[in-house]
Amino acid sequence: MSSKKTYEKIIDNRFKISGILIVLIGIIGFFISKVSIKNWILTTNAPLCFWWNIKFFALLLLSYELFLIISNNKKKLALGASVIIGFSSVVQFNLNNIDSLIIGELLSLLVYSFFKKDKKIVTSILFIIFSAIYTFTFRPYAVAFGYVFLGLIIWIIIKNIYEIKNNRKEIILGIATLLISITSMIICAIFLNNNNIEYLNYDQNGLSILFSYLYNPFLPYYNIEGKEIFSNFISAFPVPMIISLYYMYTREKHSEFLLPVTIVAVIETVFCISGVPEIISKITLFSQTSALRAMSAVSLANLFLVFYFLGNVDEELFKVKYAMRITIVLDILLAVIKYPVIFSSRKYILLFVIEFTIITYLLLNLEDKKYQKVLLFFLILFTLIAGVPVNLQKLF
Repeated sequence: MSSKKTYEKIIDNRFKISGILIVLIGIIGFFISKVSIKNWILTTNAPLCFWWNIKFFALLLLSYELFLIISNNKKKLALGASVIIGFSSVVQFNLNNIDSLIIGELLSLLVYSFFKKDKKIVTSILFIIFSAIYTFTFRPYAVAFGYVFLGLIIWIIIKNIYEIKNNRKEIILGIATLLISITSMIICAIFLNNNNIEYLNYDQNGLSILFSYLYNPFLPYYNIEGKEIFSNFISAFPVPMIISLYYMYTREKHSEFLLPVTIVAVIETVFCISGVPEIISKITLFSQTSALRAMSAVSLANLFLVFYFLGNVDEELFKVKYAMRITIVLDILLAVIKYPVIFSSRKYILLFVIEFTIITYLLLNLEDKKYQKVLLFFLILFTLIAGVPVNLQKLF
């Protein structure tokens, strides 16, 4: 059997394979972690425990399905994106608190399913239930990720509204589902306590924390306080946002996706850098999150933009000489970034510049299929270096 056929077979049977792996890895994890049966089943405190595996594989599967939609049904891109999400350091360090990411992806897929599949009533009921559950997830991530998924859902609705535009019953059902979901989320937020909140005392520099993904590959190897706080997705921030704004201005295409996702990314970037007025903070619920959590949402939005461009845009964005100049100009940004003391020496800053230059230059030339493959390789490589050791250290 050729490698291509093997790859296709694994993708086609991903749900069955994931179910088998959840059981097998869970059993191995039980003996390695040496936790009680109760903790093995019900908590995610110990890597490879049963519930840890369920959440991890759910995130991989949901990410694959979601990026399959974003990347215009490009399976290899979707697979690469699911690895980048699932093995990211922010997920590996924060699996206990990452439920809003999982449910947010599920809600986005349910909206897509409402337009594309039958059993719309079942889909609507599931959307209402999981939107209510979403309000009980870790509040800082729920707020920050919530806006990113809102932008994505707006795109899905705009893209697929024609599927039901002539069916009054389905339009009424869709509107009713959204209204009931919003109402249930408000009721749950007001009348039921969500203790999944936090108060952070870490020193933070607005613009600097948005570049934390550059030193994420080194986090597992040093004893740094608050590793889970500074962990992030490898996202190439702010390059995807810049490309998106430039592309919408010059080409005026794909704006149904680029506009809502970029607006969310820009808003949360502003929040991370300078904050927002108190009254707006309360209205938008930004008062219940922090820049150190919202930075992961900014990176997620940038990843959405990266894979949308990779899957949907084939035309040249910049000539090579301009891509080189833009890369050099953006490299200058790294000179004003405040890094953790342990990473502030010249050798680390040089490594960060190299990392950023590689990702930026490849991304600016994304119309070249060879560059796309190399970009995907480095995004996955940096992700695995940053994420895999996190739980291996706990196990051994």
